[in-house]
Amino acid sequence: MELEPKTSYHGNLCLTTKKNSFVILFKIKFLFIIFSFEMDSDLRNKIYFCGRFKYFQTMQSSAMEGIKRYPNDVSYRLLNGFALVLNGRYQESIRELDSLYNLKEYGVGAIVALIYAHKSCQTVDKEALEMLEEKLKSDRKSSTKMGLYFAALFFYFKDKFEKAREYLDRHLKQNSESLDGLCLKVSVTLF
Repeated sequence: MELEPKTSYHGNLCLTTKKNSFVILFKIKFLFIIFSFEMDSDLRNKIYFCGRFKYFQTMQSSAMEGIKRYPNDVSYRLLNGFALVLNGRYQESIRELDSLYNLKEYGVGAIVALIYAHKSCQTVDKEALEMLEEKLKSDRKSSTKMGLYFAALFFYFKDKFEKAREYLDRHLKQNSESLDGLCLKVSVTLF
């Protein structure tokens, strides 16, 4: 199959096959893959960019802006929890993520971040940690594609690329056409 490079009207690199009209779209900016979401992609792109390049305070303030703009979108609360964990504000992150780990859609991502936050606290709550690890084992098998994606995203922000790849492979097994998953996979491979 021969690929022919073309530039779309947005300036993005598109690769189109001659045999069919299947198009793979990747946006590349500062050697960072920008993920496109349906809702307010600029704000999400800013959050992901800040997370990748360790601007956790800006990541957190952008996630708070997302919570204010879209109060019903739980993913911004999850990203806020990620930013708090990554910024070393473990108690605040535990409070933010505690209400999310039971949600089917984002649970695995919240559990992964909670485990990291609990392990990083000065006083480790061993009971809570054991309970979270057991929940992760049971939920990982039946997790939704977005839960696996957000778990991979957290590991990506923590520079744990092998773990990110593991969760991404599961995510892509459930949804092989996920543009977000494919972009994160490329980005994990680049770094």
